[in-house]
Amino acid sequence: MTIGRSREIESVRLKNFSGPGRSKIATSMVHDSIWAVCMREAAWPIIAYLLRPSQVNKRQVGTARYGILCANLDGWLHKLRFDEDVPWRLEFARSARASCDRNRREPALANPGEGRNRPPNDRIVKFSTGSNVMSKKLAEKVAVVTGASKGIGAEIAKHLAAAGASVVVNYASSSEGANRVVNEITESGGKAIAVQADVSQPADIEKLFRETMKAYDRVDILVNNAGIYEFAPIEEVTAEHFHRQFDLNVLGLLLVTQQAIKHFGSAGGNIVNISSVVSTNTPPESSVYSATKAAVDAITRSLAKELGPRKIRVNSVNPGMVETEGTASAGITDSDSDFRKQMEQTTPLGRIGQPNDIAPAVVFLTSSDSDWLTGETLYISGGLR
Repeated sequence: MTIGRSREIESVRLKNFSGPGRSKIATSMVHDSIWAVCMREAAWPIIAYLLRPSQVNKRQVGTARYGILCANLDGWLHKLRFDEDVPWRLEFARSARASCDRNRREPALANPGEGRNRPPNDRIVKFSTGSNVMSKKLAEKVAVVTGASKGIGAEIAKHLAAAGASVVVNYASSSEGANRVVNEITESGGKAIAVQADVSQPADIEKLFRETMKAYDRVDILVNNAGIYEFAPIEEVTAEHFHRQFDLNVLGLLLVTQQAIKHFGSAGGNIVNISSVVSTNTPPESSVYSATKAAVDAITRSLAKELGPRKIRVNSVNPGMVETEGTASAGITDSDSDFRKQMEQTTPLGRIGQPNDIAPAVVFLTSSDSDWLTGETLYISGGLR
């Protein structure tokens, strides 16, 4: 169909259609027309016409339905703004948005059907006003982050605090690092405390949650980040090498989780296990370390099924190589490191990660944005598998 013919047909449809049922065809045509615009058709005049205050407004379609219409429109307009080769689209986006805003401000007439199937108000606001609305999506939550004095754990703690959570910064030995993280959080207006505990030791784990309850009287989020890694060829694997990693990376994770769920309330909670791409990538000389992370993935899936009925979600994040204080001190992520170069060459995005590549995903997994997500393994590895 030609562009001119398409406009003519739609114009006839609108002029010949009136009455209470007009809102239905208007709503349908807006959705169809927005799609057509994205497909480089000329449906934009139809949308502009439909959004005129004298045509379709919330008096006709109802406040809730009009809110949904505008919310969906916003998503499409966001895409249209970046199509620089068709300049009129930016102007159209502005005028259509203004029409939506004008109509929203008009008082709505009584609509008997308006309350039925109405989406929550926050759903409409979230789409129509941008991401800042959700900047405190973890307000009034309490998060425990193990191994949070540096590296990925420290960045996770700071991101959770920025999202509104009160954070318990756990550390085993580096009180200086933990206090530095706490100070950064509090100086930015957040809430945090540091608690020393070796999470491979049951007595220390009990202490961790005792101090958490004393400070905040609740637990909503657990991030099992504490862990160690040691690479060794099979000839050098010993019982000590094995237990040092399994006792912390696997048994410690289980024991911390066991304590945390005792303190989750009736609303449930969220657990995020920090695993690794090595659980499936399995580089040479990492047989024990890779085995611990494969165990973490299995634990994540099992606990998701076990704890789901109690409204507790369990997911894992599997980072690729990330540059931290630990990897830097071991020389693994030095710019001239052969291991780093090899990883960068095999990573589709061509670089190693940074802690702030990982932390936002943890915020997502612990927030209501992922309410129907559990038992999942999220690889954040630049495409490396």
